[in-house]
Amino acid sequence: MTEVDDNITGSNESNRPRRKRRREWIITLVVFLLLMIFTRFETQLFELTAKLPLSNSILILAIINLNILLIILFLFLIFRNLFKLLLERRRAVPGAKLRTKLVVTFIALSLIPTMLLYFVSAGFITSSIENWFNQQIESSLQESLEVAQTYYKNSASNALYYADQLANMIKEQRLLKEENIGQLEQLLQQKQVEYNLGIVEVFSSTFEELVRSSNPQIPEAEFTDPGSDNIREALEGNRFSRITPIGRADLIRGVVPIYSNWNPNDVVGVVVVNYYVPYSLVNKMKEISNSFEQFKNTKLLKGNIKSGYLVFLLLIALVIIFLATWFGFHLARGITVPIQELAVATKRVADGDLNVLLDVKSDDEVGSLVNSFNTMTTDLRAGRQQLTEANIELQSSNLELDQRRRYMETILGNVTAGIISVDQEGRLTTINAAAEKLLQIDTAKVLGQNFKEIVSEEHLPMV
Repeated sequence: MTEVDDNITGSNESNRPRRKRRREWIITLVVFLLLMIFTRFETQLFELTAKLPLSNSILILAIINLNILLIILFLFLIFRNLFKLLLERRRAVPGAKLRTKLVVTFIALSLIPTMLLYFVSAGFITSSIENWFNQQIESSLQESLEVAQTYYKNSASNALYYADQLANMIKEQRLLKEENIGQLEQLLQQKQVEYNLGIVEVFSSTFEELVRSSNPQIPEAEFTDPGSDNIREALEGNRFSRITPIGRADLIRGVVPIYSNWNPNDVVGVVVVNYYVPYSLVNKMKEISNSFEQFKNTKLLKGNIKSGYLVFLLLIALVIIFLATWFGFHLARGITVPIQELAVATKRVADGDLNVLLDVKSDDEVGSLVNSFNTMTTDLRAGRQQLTEANIELQSSNLELDQRRRYMETILGNVTAGIISVDQEGRLTTINAAAEKLLQIDTAKVLGQNFKEIVSEEHLPMV
């Protein structure tokens, strides 16, 4: 029963560290998977921030904070392992010194290249981010935006200029009269082709469209509503230009009032000149504008982005150090735990307990050592069993011989003739009382001696 109880207790004690190691494996695996997912997420940082321009700062700060939390977690795991190792060393736990050497060696081997890689990568990241936001790139984007804006401004100015030209021609030639509408239509067609205009429209003071001439190459034509605010504002004497989106393109309108020949302050009509801006140009303009706006917004977060990448790089370095520490502990445990169990078992053997068997958990040299120890204890236990049985047999034989000796002494003591016995070498083994008296010797003094040295010469022939 004692051996069975010891085996059950030892089994429970050996299962405890196994369950603990299983939990550590699961926690490490979960943290590693989360780290991989987070790494994938951070590599798409700029894509995500481009889709969410209003949340750039919040997103980057959230990533930095998450990095910091992971750094704190790995620092806790590293220092927890080191503190545990220090406690084991102070308590003189068997194998603690070897475990300390292995862990320190692994940390040293990983720390030097990791720190070197960290500082080189940090310098590279810093210079790359500075190059992303240098003044030359900002100037190029700003100049590109200014070129696009200048194109729109020039188009608006040209629309107003040609509208003025047409308004003056209509005023001077009095083409708003009903009998001159045909000439007005010819004039608009001629100038539309000459000035390469998109759409030219003329309205009367009664909000009526008189003549319209449009470029047939324009894919999408949107004409001015006679009752629109643009016509109403122009009839009030205002001269202006407007940009109106039509589908995926833009229409730049120049609206100019036509004054009366009799009263310079009297508006008798409106000329509308339209420039068509195709989608390709509009799209380029929007891309340039969006890129410049995004560049300015991202530049404000340059420090946060740099800090985020440096913190993430530090996190990677800590992960490497943690894995080196964990691997050192794991390797040391695979060596020191069997040695520790072997030391305890050896002490039990030294105390006389040969019913010790260690579980073989590996097939390496340590496993061979444990197998050899188990074989040794098995042989010692079998040898002790054989020795015990031989001792019992010897005691039984000695008891039987002692009984025979006493029996013979009793018989010899009652015989009147003198009797002595010797072994093969002539040493005296037994002497009865009659022989002792006849030979005049003391039995206690002469037993074991050669009979020739004890018996006198005159009695030798008789012996």
